[in-house]
Amino acid sequence: MALRRTVALAIAGASGAFAIATSSISIIPASAAWSSVPDPTSSDQAVTYQMNLSHNGTPGPSPLTTPLQPAWTIDLGGSVSYPVMGPSYIYVTVANPTTTHPNLYAINYRTGAVAWGPVDLGGSWWANASYDNGLVFTVNVNGQMQAFDGQTGAIQWTTQLPGQSMFTSPPAGSLFGTGFDLIYTSGVGSGGTLYAVHESTGAIAWQAPVMNGDHSAPVVTSTGVYVSYACGQTYDFEPLHGALLWHHATRCSGGGGKTAALYNGRLYVRDATVGNVVLDAGTGATLGNFGSTTIPAFSGSTGFFLNGSTLQGVDLGTNGVLWSFTGDGSLSTAPIVVNGNVFIGSTAGNLYAVDAATGAQTWTAHLNSPISGPDEQNASRPLTGLSEGWGWLAVPAGNTLTVFGSALQVSPGSYNFGIKPLGSSTSVPVGLTDNFAGTVTVSSVTTTGDYSVSNGCTAIGISQQCGFTVTFKPTAFGQRNGTLTINDNAPGSPHTVVLIGAASDGVIDHMALTPSPMTITAGGSQAYEAEGYDAYGNDAGNITANVIFYLPGGSCTTNLCTTTKAGSQTVSGQYSQPYLTKYVYGGVATLIVTPGPLDHITVSPDSGVSIPAGGAQSYTTEGFDLYGNDRGSVTASTTFSIGPDGSCTAASCGATVAGPHTVTATDGSMTATASLTVTAGPLASLTIAPASATIAAGGSQTYTATGSDKYGNSVGDVSAGTTLTITPADGSCNQATHACTATTTGSHTVTGTSYGSSSATATLDVTPGPLDHITISSNISSIQAGGANYYTVREFDQYGNQPAYPGPTFLSISPDGSCTPYSCTATIAGVHTVTATDTGKTATVTLTVTPGPVGTLTIAPASTTIVAGGSATYTATAADQYGNTIGDVTATTTFSVAPEGSCTGASCTATKVGSHTVTGTNNGKTGTGTLIV
Repeated sequence: MALRRTVALAIAGASGAFAIATSSISIIPASAAWSSVPDPTSSDQAVTYQMNLSHNGTPGPSPLTTPLQPAWTIDLGGSVSYPVMGPSYIYVTVANPTTTHPNLYAINYRTGAVAWGPVDLGGSWWANASYDNGLVFTVNVNGQMQAFDGQTGAIQWTTQLPGQSMFTSPPAGSLFGTGFDLIYTSGVGSGGTLYAVHESTGAIAWQAPVMNGDHSAPVVTSTGVYVSYACGQTYDFEPLHGALLWHHATRCSGGGGKTAALYNGRLYVRDATVGNVVLDAGTGATLGNFGSTTIPAFSGSTGFFLNGSTLQGVDLGTNGVLWSFTGDGSLSTAPIVVNGNVFIGSTAGNLYAVDAATGAQTWTAHLNSPISGPDEQNASRPLTGLSEGWGWLAVPAGNTLTVFGSALQVSPGSYNFGIKPLGSSTSVPVGLTDNFAGTVTVSSVTTTGDYSVSNGCTAIGISQQCGFTVTFKPTAFGQRNGTLTINDNAPGSPHTVVLIGAASDGVIDHMALTPSPMTITAGGSQAYEAEGYDAYGNDAGNITANVIFYLPGGSCTTNLCTTTKAGSQTVSGQYSQPYLTKYVYGGVATLIVTPGPLDHITVSPDSGVSIPAGGAQSYTTEGFDLYGNDRGSVTASTTFSIGPDGSCTAASCGATVAGPHTVTATDGSMTATASLTVTAGPLASLTIAPASATIAAGGSQTYTATGSDKYGNSVGDVSAGTTLTITPADGSCNQATHACTATTTGSHTVTGTSYGSSSATATLDVTPGPLDHITISSNISSIQAGGANYYTVREFDQYGNQPAYPGPTFLSISPDGSCTPYSCTATIAGVHTVTATDTGKTATVTLTVTPGPVGTLTIAPASTTIVAGGSATYTATAADQYGNTIGDVTATTTFSVAPEGSCTGASCTATKVGSHTVTGTNNGKTGTGTLIV
């Protein structure tokens, strides 16, 4: 493929604007020998998407100052990715429209010439790159990761990332100085996976599952790897071993994702579905919201957010908008912030520099191709964006890459001398290049701190270079930073270079253990690294091999520690200084041990619990791992049952039958049991005993009251709370003795009422008591002599009850007469006494005996004389058959005379002289007298 390189035409005077055309002029010369390979420890370097591993759009100290001039433009024949800036070359991936395979290029900063490439990366269309430790790392859409030597382009290794089918996550390497030697990316297909790959070998160090895994370049720090996917599903993993530190879960998931930005402990996550959120990087807690179409940039206390096509400066403390900038109305790229200027491009091809403090435009240039914004949804082209490094601004636009430089360029923008012995001396070159500043006069060059400078540069012209020598000679232990200041007449003066250095006595004073905090499962293990420091805080490197690690309650074998005890543990170390008797203790790491897989469960309460019948008892279950570590409540996943009867609803169990029960909790294959005693419920029904009883009148019956609940369970003896009553009302009940009595024979009803509600009845039959007295009676009180009178004898107990006693009753009569068992008779007229005798008890009644019917009749006079025709009056007296005198019966006696004569009433007459017989007749009985005429 033919490459086309173009350069700048002219400066547009007061407007500070440039236009780029295709006509050629002289190219800015290459660096002199002193700066052929800039310091590899400079922080002024774009190493991944959106500048740095935090993706916050801000490089370290940079000498880039406006106005800028384009150094060169190269047409690469396909869509160009965001550039990454190595010490010698700029690296980009490019979509090849012929093969559809993306290509990798290395391009010289100053000449715009291709140093090496194109390298076919395979896959289709999409691939992106990052730079770390002299290597360029790429990932294509098929998950093929490769490492290339940054200087030569030689392939160092190739690794196929396993388990997923689609890869659109730009890679990001380890944070400088952490020693992790890891490069991170993610893939999607079946769920998602985050990968950590060893930079030196391509071996996979660890991989972790995520909810999808596309389009999110990992944010990498010394303590966390952050990724964010569709619906704002955001994760933080421990960098060295991949333990999940937190997961910000949302209500949905899906395809797609957007790279998050980390700034000042806050993670800025974008998502069109759930909205943009700010998360606490340490905990994942939501801190607020923000508006931004592209990934934002930050500097100081200000965030720079592109909303639609408007760039806004926002106060991060108040969220107030400080300023807005619209440019040509089609701003499109993610902003970056360099040396007080916010750079942003538009789809109309315009590139702007805006004062970060005020929003005022400070510079602009026009490119012949649209400067497109990042496509974070598709894989049809590499992800693109602006980059800055080593004092150069790199701008992809369509198929082209344009690099801009300052009028006077200082290289490098910062220098890290590392850790040096006290009093030692180390020198490095710092160069000036006059790109388009005219004649530059250097008026002074000064340093601060333990740094000195030899000025070998006083004046230069356009396209000329000169340099200084900066020497670091530490005068005290510890961090000894300083600044090189160059005062001149070029735009952007004074120009400064940040100088970083430290001094150490080489003696380990303390150490730091990593990772910390770290989470493992009980019974698992964690490998630790120890970093040594001198007394002044200087990093002496990895001292793991000379450290003995300790884990109370666990054990450590070399640097691998394990424990079965859940909770927060402290790993400590003891360092033995080689060839010295000094031991360094300390350097602790927090090891959070989580319980292992569920091994057994317990149910609570497990004993000593009783409930009334029909009631319910709520249960909870706790899960434990193999080592007895509490995994927390597993109630929600536990099924409960109860036996021998009863039922459970969710975690609540009950039964209606009183007695011991067993509640069984089941979680998968694990069970636990609890004893539950079901007691009788509230009294619902009452029974009194005996249900039927018989007592003698005046006697008593003791009752016992027992109760049952509504399910038929016995409540037991409730006599004490039961009130007894008896009907009919001739009886009574003693509440203290629970006994009832009655004096009237017959059937009685005893009613028991317990606690004023439940009641029951029993039958009490009352029979007569012992014989107390008798009575004798008859319907008549007199009889005729010889007649009989029948008597009724009744026996009674003391209450007047009349039983049918089995004993015989004897009747007797006096002063004369006789009795049968039921009657008495006498032949002598007069008053008699009839006596009834029964078992020693007597009763009497008077019986008057009257004469019986006429048995004999006597008339008087027995003999009398009358003259013929005269008359005689008679009287008649009678006696019964027993000789009892009846008395005068004249009135009822019929008189007659014979042989002749007549009687009127009791007067008889005759006319014939002679003896006559007068006959009196009464009741068939007759008596006679002689009547002589």
